[in-house]
Amino acid sequence: MAVVFVGYAKKDDAAAAAIVDALLHNGMEASSADATEPLAAPRLQAAITSARCMIILWSDAAAQSQFVQQEMQHLIKAWSSNRLLLAALDDTPLPIGLRDLAAIRINDASDSGARELVESARAIVSVPEPTLAPAAPKSRKLWAIVAAGIVVLGIASAFNLMWMWTAARAPSPGPVLIAAPLRTADLVRIAIELGLVPIAAVIAIIIMWRRIARAVATARHARRDAPSQPPPRAGKTPQVFISYSRQDGQAVDQLARQIEQLGYVIWIDRQSTGSQRYAAPIVRAIRTSRLVALMCSRNAFASDHVIREVYVAGDFKKPFIAFQLDPTDFPDEVLYFVSGFPRITVADMDAQQLHAEIARLVDV
Repeated sequence: MAVVFVGYAKKDDAAAAAIVDALLHNGMEASSADATEPLAAPRLQAAITSARCMIILWSDAAAQSQFVQQEMQHLIKAWSSNRLLLAALDDTPLPIGLRDLAAIRINDASDSGARELVESARAIVSVPEPTLAPAAPKSRKLWAIVAAGIVVLGIASAFNLMWMWTAARAPSPGPVLIAAPLRTADLVRIAIELGLVPIAAVIAIIIMWRRIARAVATARHARRDAPSQPPPRAGKTPQVFISYSRQDGQAVDQLARQIEQLGYVIWIDRQSTGSQRYAAPIVRAIRTSRLVALMCSRNAFASDHVIREVYVAGDFKKPFIAFQLDPTDFPDEVLYFVSGFPRITVADMDAQQLHAEIARLVDV
């Protein structure tokens, strides 16, 4: 698969071709696709998903297409992993959810904007890909097989010892005969049955110890390289992620305190502002939370941050609870994710209803 994927509108084909040529000239693999066409082909979907960097050429033609609406999930996922670059070909405003992100202005393939875009793409693809841990299902299956083998060997050895002990203590029914000497095969069988269990146990302990040491080293490395983020209170794993607009800060703070008073740990971003809000801590907080409390209002539905958080939570299949701060109708991109989940009108809310709804979603 290509390292860099370029999405564009058909009318911007010449600009896209020039950008792809510049990427190839600078040693990067690149592919492109017309953003005005439905990207239903598995090959294109795979290219978008696997690309180390996604470049979107934004223009009036791109705004008139359905690309952003169809592929917003992929765009938000690319943003959340720092793989998204926006290149503006004209003054068309970016779509909601991306408006606060910095777009590189490009006039032609030879200007400073194009060079900045290529250098930004190079910086992204030059970051080493994280080493993935072995798949959990395969690991569990391997350990289940090892454990079952040890149990079977242990049972066989126990029965063998009990049989030998019983035979040695049993009274002879007749004249005592001279016992025949043990054959070599018998000695080998006994040695295997009595020795395999401790040997297998030692091997299993060594493997487990090495896996634990590797996991600890990986965790230390991740903590060292992780950007700063506001930790959950009392060092506990957050149960409720609060998505909100800062313009609703006073009402949101009151609701946050009520949720905490019910005994739930919340995660709310009060430190960074504007487009400088880090993607990694927010995405990590959503991933580890049990529930997303969406503070719905006119301000929230106009917030790029809130829209991105909704898409990220939807990608992680998180349940929502929608707190309606005002009677603003839900936009389609939000309604798609919150349909089927409870909505609470804050003006009519009581503590018992709040506790019941959160408990039902968090404690599943």
